[in-house]
Amino acid sequence: MNEIIISKLIGLSRCIVGNEDLITSSTIDLIIKGLTIENSKEDKIIQSYIKELEKEKMRLVPNCYNCMSSCGKTNDFDFLELELLPSEIKELKIEILNNLYKFNNHSFKFIYESLFIIGLSSTDKDTLQNILNKIK
Repeated sequence: MNEIIISKLIGLSRCIVGNEDLITSSTIDLIIKGLTIENSKEDKIIQSYIKELEKEKMRLVPNCYNCMSSCGKTNDFDFLELELLPSEIKELKIEILNNLYKFNNHSFKFIYESLFIIGLSSTDKDTLQNILNKIK
């Protein structure tokens, strides 16, 4: 799992939630691409993809980039937060991330909402288990 890409995908999902009316085919393609190039070893491909993600985030929530009171809407996920979680929650989140690539049978909405939920600091075990059950 490429933590940088996953972190950025969760950041993009944070921008999508509440702005679903702004989703375009480009938004969908970026999420799907992130899940498929995730293990690329080519730094050039990853850097280009990250620039695309940042551009899409700015398109979805342009006012957030000028805001003086950051609420975290555009923040990428900090994997250090996982270490602070109870082990059972941490393990469920990691298992979801490791299985989210099997997205063929799931809607785009399910994918970005799952990424969004993983990025929340307070997620209950049942919610995570339900997501995992749908993926498997």
